[in-house]
Amino acid sequence: MRCAREGFYVGYLPLPSRHARLVRALVPMLFVAGVVVGAAFAALQRDSGSGTWESGRESEWEGTIVARPYPMLVEPNGTVRLLVEMGKRGARESVSVAEGQRVRVRGWRIERNGRTMIEFAPEDDAVVALGEGEVLGVAGRREIVELRGEILDSKCYLGAMKPGDGKAHKACATLCIDGGIPPMLFTDTGEHLLLAGPGLESARVIVREFVGEPVRVTGRRGAIGDLDVLLIGEGDVVRDP
Repeated sequence: MRCAREGFYVGYLPLPSRHARLVRALVPMLFVAGVVVGAAFAALQRDSGSGTWESGRESEWEGTIVARPYPMLVEPNGTVRLLVEMGKRGARESVSVAEGQRVRVRGWRIERNGRTMIEFAPEDDAVVALGEGEVLGVAGRREIVELRGEILDSKCYLGAMKPGDGKAHKACATLCIDGGIPPMLFTDTGEHLLLAGPGLESARVIVREFVGEPVRVTGRRGAIGDLDVLLIGEGDVVRDP
């Protein structure tokens, strides 16, 4: 007991009074400091975005299949939904025989800021032909524009991954684009534009080395339905220092 009174702590004896006072003051301070540090750390994290991936709820859509520059479903009201397979794969093989056809498709919705992508269900009847559809191409070709932003794979950014942008995501985005996922430019003003070659071919080769980095892109702007498209060629993408 004498040791406790003199302030020397012994585990099986009562805590010395001056130690008890220190603990009563220190524990609340450490708790408050932990809360503040945690809140500050959370505030400094990059926003992962509002994308959703309804992988547990299958849905159906109807529209016309457009295969170039990338597979997409265009609904009668002009709404465009990009089409992909499960994993890091585009849907070109799945829609090759249905190009220009009116179809019913089944799959899972991936969506961000009003832009929707459909990931096909794995069954053979995920695409069912209903008849001839309307032939569509790029409309409203306007003047050449220069835009700043980041080139990303549309599947991850729209909701399949969080976050789906930035240099940390560069390797994943490159693999997705190599696998046929449509590349898109997400501008610093909040727009998203599908990137395609000047002849409506894939822009994969043009954009590959610039994925996940700040860039300036020059191209001719147009649209397929409600989806903005930027037609670009070799040399139209440069890093933005």
